[in-house]
Amino acid sequence: MAGLLLKELKARGLVQRTLIVTPANLSFQWQREMKDKFRENFEVIRSDVLRANYGQNPWQDRDQVVTSISWVSRVEDARDSLLRSRWDLVIVDEAHKMAAYAGDKKTLAYQLGEKLSEMTDHFLLMTATPHKGDPENFCLFLSLLDKDVYGNIKSLQEAMRRNEAPFYLRRTKEALVSFPDPETGMSQAEQHLDELNNRLEARRKELDQERHCTIGDITHIGRAMVLPHLDRQTPQIAPMVRDEEVEKIAVKVATEHEEARGFVVESVEADNRGFDLISRKPHPEDPKTFIEVRFIEVKGRAGVGEIFLSANEYKAAERLKADYWLYAVFNCGSTPELNTIRDPFRLDWLPVTKVEQYKVKPSAVRESAS
Repeated sequence: MAGLLLKELKARGLVQRTLIVTPANLSFQWQREMKDKFRENFEVIRSDVLRANYGQNPWQDRDQVVTSISWVSRVEDARDSLLRSRWDLVIVDEAHKMAAYAGDKKTLAYQLGEKLSEMTDHFLLMTATPHKGDPENFCLFLSLLDKDVYGNIKSLQEAMRRNEAPFYLRRTKEALVSFPDPETGMSQAEQHLDELNNRLEARRKELDQERHCTIGDITHIGRAMVLPHLDRQTPQIAPMVRDEEVEKIAVKVATEHEEARGFVVESVEADNRGFDLISRKPHPEDPKTFIEVRFIEVKGRAGVGEIFLSANEYKAAERLKADYWLYAVFNCGSTPELNTIRDPFRLDWLPVTKVEQYKVKPSAVRESAS
């Protein structure tokens, strides 16, 4: 499950640097599993790596690292150099080893966990035994994720008595990997992992192509005068012409729709990212944490007309799949009508190409040649 989360966060561009903290005997297993099952290369950092990089900080120089919880929490040099780094995602396996039995009785592993929780935006604690029958121990363990989730044992016990914790979801492994698709025979988890791998590979190819674009000396080739398209008023071309007022109305309608749903909307129209808005749903208990995100491309029409995507927008829809939304607003000139489509890439898009060329016969060329 950790690999699936890593893939999803990477596909969304939220994670680049990942640290995995495990028991010493599982370090190389994690490295192997991440490589074999998720195509992710991790390096194991131990005392030998630290010695070989004397005077440097190997934690900061590597983006994907596995290390031992017992070693890094007990060896001062290893801990201090780790705490001088910053991570987008920290995963802790067998996290119940980060135990504290009172506010003044914290293990070295727990103290490390407190520091790690402050160094990252995404903190994943993995354990099959989070509760050891000691409410205070459990309350302190939960505080590694959020110190304000439960202020004290009393609030924790009250939530347990009511069997109600709105910001926790319990998911068994069976619920995540069963129910194979009747057409493909693949489980939901397998399908999602395959999709994430394809999206990541496609993005890597795009970035590799971009690296071949270099800036060289400017060479003057010619000049061109750009004029409005002669057919810009025809029914075929007119819908492709951007109307700033109509677009402004459409974005306003889309933004108000998202805000009415309790989402926080960020405009990225000027960034040319293939979508106009990023809409995030805040956690009901922690407004700084978001539990759902939409990448929204807004298209407005004065009346009812065809929708056109640029090549950049089309590629973004292809890459983001179900996270990409098309908000088409018709009748912006009167009563706006909002239509929301998830994963618009699945629609039957038709390429629109119009190239004007001129030709001359070879006889005319020969006759005019000097």
